Amino acid sequence: MLALGHLSPDTISPNELATMLFQIKNQLPRSLKLPENPTRRLWKYYKILQCDSALEDDRILVFVTIPLLDSGGKYIVYEIHNLPLPFITDKQPAIRLPKMVAKFKLEHFAIAVNSERTRYIPLTQTETANVWRKFRENIVRYRVPYSQLI
Repeated sequence: MLALGHLSPDTISPNELATMLFQIKNQLPRSLKLPENPTRRLWKYYKILQCDSALEDDRILVFVTIPLLDSGGKYIVYEIHNLPLPFITDKQPAIRLPKMVAKFKLEHFAIAVNSERTRYIPLTQTETANVWRKFRENIVRYRVPYSQLI
């Protein structure tokens, strides 16, 4: 797995990985945080972490890239829509509508882009639902009763 750039429990044990993540978490500034809770979702890190390796004398050095979330930044969320595309073959006349359409399976359902447009975060279906849920909660929290507007 190391040659493919993936981290495995054979390379770094779960205890070592958890210790490393907690050390990093304790040294992060307030605006940055780890993408998952290392206590509850440690196996998720084995899926998302990428690593590089190098030889130095009689040691193997493993460089692990850990993505961090910037909670202090402002992001614009764009929802991704899966629009069906007509599947047209050369044999179909141009005036007839095609009977089949092509639709792609989306890996991400939204994308968050920072205001400077220098960073982006693809969001899964669950993450997208959480973003819209939090947005609706904030709108409801600041809603003024109609009788006070008159």
